[in-house]
Amino acid sequence: MLNKLFYKTTLLILAALTTIVVHTGPEENAALLKAASDDFSLKGVKKALSDGADINATDEYNRTALQISLYRHSLKIQTDSALEIAQCLIKNGAKIDTMNKWGWPPLDEYQKPQVLQKNDVDKCNKLLQAVRNGNLAKSQLLIKAGIDSNSKDKNSGDTLLHIAAENGDSQLVSYLLNHGAKNTTNAKGWLPFERAVLNGHRTTGNIILQYRPLKTDS
Repeated sequence: MLNKLFYKTTLLILAALTTIVVHTGPEENAALLKAASDDFSLKGVKKALSDGADINATDEYNRTALQISLYRHSLKIQTDSALEIAQCLIKNGAKIDTMNKWGWPPLDEYQKPQVLQKNDVDKCNKLLQAVRNGNLAKSQLLIKAGIDSNSKDKNSGDTLLHIAAENGDSQLVSYLLNHGAKNTTNAKGWLPFERAVLNGHRTTGNIILQYRPLKTDS
């Protein structure tokens, strides 16, 4: 509770810093930061991006457009516009782990569920498709962007692990397991291991059976 109060107090101080000074760079970067901070203009953000603005451009406080819009959203300043801008920026590849001058990331634990919710459905579907296609690189990219490694197909109840196991994709299975995928049943009660073996992929099935979570220092 105290941490949250401290965070909100810090945001109030940062919100008072209304002057946006951009690092030396293209005018498009300045337009992007202005659209996110002063104008609360989703249209302006989209135009700046289409004109070639760096989506991760920063001001003198090392704040990106994403970080600035989320500050406004946290303080309930132009809430709807700020949230739309943040979601647009995330959808277009804005980094969610860039620290500002004070060491604060754009997304904190209190904001993630609400800010990412709208984009999650679309990205979850993209992740499901990437796993079906055996596209390891795209799957890694989406999971690193914050999409749940336990995402499910809403119709079959198959998790990503079920899909990769059924396809005999050992690389994807290993990656998913190492990034939090759980060995749970689907809507019909089948485990990923069973789906692998039933489709003739014993090696993949053994990877699931023999997997042990990596130990971390406590």
